[in-house]
Amino acid sequence: MVYKKGDVVVARFPYVEGTGAKPRPCLIVSSEKYFEKNHQVIALQITSRKRSKNLDAAKIEKWKEAGLDAPSVVRPKPVTLPADEISGKIGRIDPADLQRVMGKFIEVLNIY
Repeated sequence: MVYKKGDVVVARFPYVEGTGAKPRPCLIVSSEKYFEKNHQVIALQITSRKRSKNLDAAKIEKWKEAGLDAPSVVRPKPVTLPADEISGKIGRIDPADLQRVMGKFIEVLNIY
C-alpha cells in the first residue's frame, strides 16, 4: 500500500516520553513521493480527547468522512513512522480540513 498526504491511518504512535507506543489514528502529512522513496511517512497525531488543552490542535470538521469514530482534532506533533508501523488506512481527510491542519502545522513551525 502507498500512503500519501491526507490519508488517515492507524499506526503505532510513540509516546512523547519515548517509553513505548500505542495504536492510534494519525494523519499523513508527507507526500506519496516521500513514501515511495523512504518507505516511511511523516504523520500527526489525531485524538478525540475532549480535555486536550493543546490550543494549536486543528479540529476535523468532517471526522466521519475521514473514517474516525468520534469528533477529533489533529495535534501538531509530527513523527516519522516506518511503513511496518502502520496497520492500515481508515479514510481520507476532507481537503478543507487538510488545509486547516496544514495551516496550523505551518503556523506552529513558523514556516512562511
